Amino acid sequence: MLCRSAGLACAAATVWASMWTQRAAGAPPTEWHPVGITGGGAFFAPSFHPTDSQVLMATTDMSAVFRSGDGGASWVTLPYTDMGGGRPAQVRFNAGDTAYSIDCSGPSAAGPSGQYPAVSTDRGLTFTALNNTPAGAAARTLDTDRSGQHLVLSDPTRVYVSTDGGASWVGVVSVAAGLRVAGEPLFTQSGWVVVATDRGVAAVGPGPTHPTTFTPWGNASECLAGFAAAEDPETPGKVTCFALTAPASVCGGGAPPIETIMGSSLRLYSAELDSPDAIPVWTQVSAMPLLVGEGGPLGATYVRMVPGDPDTAYLAGQCAGNCNFGHSTGGYPFVLQLRRSSEGDWAIPANGAGNGNGDHQGGGRWVAQHILRGDNNTNTGWEGSWNDGVDGERWSWGGGALSFTVAPAVPQPTDHSDPMRPSHPTSVSTRPHRLAFTDDGFLHGSVDGGETWQALYVAPSQRNPLGVSVPVAQSWAGNGLMDQSSHYVGWANATAVFAGYTDIRGVVSKDSGQTWSYHYTGHTLNTMYRTVLVTSRGNPNSTRASNTTTLYAATSSEHDMYQSTHLTDKTIDTDGEGRVLGTQDGGTTWVTVADLEMPVLWVSADSLRPGRLYATGVHSTRGGVFLADGVDGLRPATFRKLPNPPRTQGHPYTVEALPDGGLVVSYSGRMDDPRTTFYNSSGVFYLPPTAPCLNISAPSSAACPWEDRSTNAMLYWTKEIVVDPLDPTGNTWFSCVFTEFGKTRRFGEAFRGGLYRTTDRGATWSGRLDGVDHDGDDAGGQARIESVTVIPGASGATADVYMTTEGAGLWHSGYDPTVSDGGLRFTAQPKYPFSHPTRVVQNPFNRTELWVTSFGNGLYKGMAVADR
Repeated sequence: MLCRSAGLACAAATVWASMWTQRAAGAPPTEWHPVGITGGGAFFAPSFHPTDSQVLMATTDMSAVFRSGDGGASWVTLPYTDMGGGRPAQVRFNAGDTAYSIDCSGPSAAGPSGQYPAVSTDRGLTFTALNNTPAGAAARTLDTDRSGQHLVLSDPTRVYVSTDGGASWVGVVSVAAGLRVAGEPLFTQSGWVVVATDRGVAAVGPGPTHPTTFTPWGNASECLAGFAAAEDPETPGKVTCFALTAPASVCGGGAPPIETIMGSSLRLYSAELDSPDAIPVWTQVSAMPLLVGEGGPLGATYVRMVPGDPDTAYLAGQCAGNCNFGHSTGGYPFVLQLRRSSEGDWAIPANGAGNGNGDHQGGGRWVAQHILRGDNNTNTGWEGSWNDGVDGERWSWGGGALSFTVAPAVPQPTDHSDPMRPSHPTSVSTRPHRLAFTDDGFLHGSVDGGETWQALYVAPSQRNPLGVSVPVAQSWAGNGLMDQSSHYVGWANATAVFAGYTDIRGVVSKDSGQTWSYHYTGHTLNTMYRTVLVTSRGNPNSTRASNTTTLYAATSSEHDMYQSTHLTDKTIDTDGEGRVLGTQDGGTTWVTVADLEMPVLWVSADSLRPGRLYATGVHSTRGGVFLADGVDGLRPATFRKLPNPPRTQGHPYTVEALPDGGLVVSYSGRMDDPRTTFYNSSGVFYLPPTAPCLNISAPSSAACPWEDRSTNAMLYWTKEIVVDPLDPTGNTWFSCVFTEFGKTRRFGEAFRGGLYRTTDRGATWSGRLDGVDHDGDDAGGQARIESVTVIPGASGATADVYMTTEGAGLWHSGYDPTVSDGGLRFTAQPKYPFSHPTRVVQNPFNRTELWVTSFGNGLYKGMAVADR
């Protein structure tokens, strides 16, 4: 054991790693399947395979990488051990089986955490490190031509070219710092590469030395935010280029968020080159914002051209007007197609009259056309225009295009299984280009040059017809493309399930989780964190003679609480709201039971005191543990705050009542606003059952003798405290701890995050029991355990334990509480693909069914094998 007071090994300590006595556990699920529907968050980097119409890929800012092998009808998440996503993780395919990308997971075989070039030889199913690249852990972009041998790689200071698939590299552009590649390079038929950075355009010649001509951007007040080029297939060497600019201050840092460019793009330019190394002479096409047809003003974010087609270009971004969506408000994505006319003029006017369809023509010289018109030409899912005013989350269009890609046409399947086949006959017979864009939570694609669009986050059979608003009563199954954080799954009964999420608040199912909808009222804050099911016994002498079951929920306006981005007062205190809600109809109607006026993260019941609920409210000065007595169904309840435990600063997380009426509480991290220093305010705290403040109707002055049961490892960033269900006394707890970061980062075994266990209510604690490797050496180690779930076996004497981590995925172990270390030997569960699960929840009505929540990859479900 570790002595709590000193945080050092006691004389009677045992070395757990050499004394395993693991029981025969029930086998964990062999497969985990994505379930539910999501939204919010952000998708990035959609990618088409240039010759295989069925292969698409996308990523998110939450680290997941998605692949579809059926044209977007369904998706799988790549194992985090193979590939970590992020904004830079654009997958670039050659014409065969090879693909390249940036692995943002780290660490890898190439070194510690960072962004590493990666290669796939099976069309994106698996990735390995592309070794010996000059960018090392600082890679930003990686592009390839159709052969897969010609590569362009960039880092914050240089652009490199390889002509042998990455075996060797030559630096061709160099700056002191802050370099950013703008748009996509052009690979010409003669071996030239045209690549733009935020500071100019480089033409890189063939040959071993790659002679390079760099033309700086001529306007010092602008930088290049986007670039596109296409070579004339009939006149090799003749190139058409487009450049999208932003204020120079935006690009000065190297890689600005696309949201920054979206709101600040300045001008669109074009240039015609007689040879790839010719000095571009840029002509302004239009200033921003654009006004085209009925769709302005438009803030362009991307300019794209399809290889081999110099007569067509596309702009995508955000529209502040209605953009032909049929609504008066703005904030929609737009996609604009530009086609060269016979006179070769690309000019777009600053404003002018349209024809009502988003077309804008001028003197027969050019055509600019809106090709995305919302529900009018999109087979939507649950993102779109809703046909009611119910206050459940309604996903209208998710802002501007956060990413946009184009690809040449390829032969499409001729049978009706084609998932991107338009749902009505199209006048475009050749389907000229494939297009895709992402926004805040969704992905849409087109295979007919934008005449029609299809939602790629829902199965084709569940898409809405063109021109039809999203029906409020509709339920969906989802198709695996999930980028949102889920927090808990609560069952009101065997068929009614409510899943709490970030941003989308939550979704409800009335068929045991097969399909989900937003058809509920009363829950209006950003996030639902936790639910608890309480049955109130009926009174034969009252009007309520039968038992009443109520599902209570903790809700908050603030998302991602106690993750690394939400530990400061400025992200929590300023606008934080929170309520305890209740529902008695399976999640269709939620009623406010109490408004704590601060984020509420946890709600739990007290089996010893019927009618009592506990909740944790988060605020640096007003937060703490709250309790309410006499809670009766959906009637308003009054919560009173208990006096604070020592050291704490208003950031409680979990609260659980013990069998004898005592309390155990975890307090999580709090940081200063610059996020450099943790306060010594976290840990595990125990309140004895005899505490006067726990008495019903206790006055605010009643004594509350909290006892600090924290080890040194728990002082800064403790997560959940879990009471062992196999211990009827409530003396055995598990403490889940994150390793902190910043100036207060401490080193050494006694200070590491991990999983700890006590059998005497925190008087003494074990050493680390998780067995999870550190992320790097001790100086950089980031052992972080989110939660554990103890699932009793058939005998009730042993159990399975599931452990969730940040960065190391899902783990499982058998558990025997009669052994000093619990017989815990955790093994990673590679069939669960995501790096950051947050909790495992057992279905109380089907105990072999396990659900896994996550920080950024929705919900998964698996079926455990019965205890042996």
